[in-house]
Amino acid sequence: MSAIKHISHATRPLRPKRTFEVPFRANADNLKRLIAGARAGDEHEPYFQASVHTDLPERHRAPPIGSSVVQSSGSYMASVHAVAACRWGGYNGFRGSATMPGGDLEHRLNDTATTHGAAAWLCVSGDQTLWKNPNPRRPSIETLLELASEVRSGLQNPPDVWVAYNPLLHDATTEARRLALKASLGASVAVTQPPSLLPDRARAAYDTLDDVGLALPKLVGIAAPNSSARFAKWLELCNVDVRRDDVASKALKAWVDAEKLGDAAFREFRVHFVSEAMRDALQSVPGAIGIHVMPWNDDGIETVVAALDDL
Repeated sequence: MSAIKHISHATRPLRPKRTFEVPFRANADNLKRLIAGARAGDEHEPYFQASVHTDLPERHRAPPIGSSVVQSSGSYMASVHAVAACRWGGYNGFRGSATMPGGDLEHRLNDTATTHGAAAWLCVSGDQTLWKNPNPRRPSIETLLELASEVRSGLQNPPDVWVAYNPLLHDATTEARRLALKASLGASVAVTQPPSLLPDRARAAYDTLDDVGLALPKLVGIAAPNSSARFAKWLELCNVDVRRDDVASKALKAWVDAEKLGDAAFREFRVHFVSEAMRDALQSVPGAIGIHVMPWNDDGIETVVAALDDL
């Protein structure tokens, strides 16, 4: 099997139908299985057109795709790299040296574009807990997008700029305004948090989007929790407080109850959850152009592969 060949920058703007986030808790064989198991019957037309690499501290980082770790027979796959504002160390601004504590945003942008051949950057605020960076003076997502625009202007083949959109927040109006602002600062694609976690809330959130937010191309996030605890963790990552949110609490209870039915029944429950999320994505989300699968770990990969078979 030959290593994945990255799509040339000349193919931009990057508008994939299906992408996946490289898990940081998965072994090499399962990563290969995820790609090989989603072939859609044509070895020259892989199911996934791009892999997305999270911007996490070294202890959490997945091996880079394109190396011997993840391989695919003759497949062409674009590489997308997340850039987290939380990696800023807060000592020399976001333009410090590459070795400054917390990393350096400008270095991250340039390195992923020139060394790793990023076809797009996924610009996000980042997880403060993972980065251990509580500094209130860290750059906002708006500052990061302005920096990305500046770095792009100096590159011969600049990556696209992607951003995140969270339709699960109670304050959907503010999130809608943030999405419109991100678009005005150069965002060309939004990757959503998984609407299938709380589908009714997500559908209500879409009604708050303005024309810019509605039209912005979106990749719909697909979560593949392998336990009720992981489902709860997903809600937490989406800034949903289960303790104070009755809708989220009921959704979590459904997972807890399903988990009590035994391994076989719970596996069927998880596969159905993922396959239905994939079916619903393009029909329910305005501006949806595809899906972004987030398997998280080995069990999540197994669930995603089974869901693809189910489709």
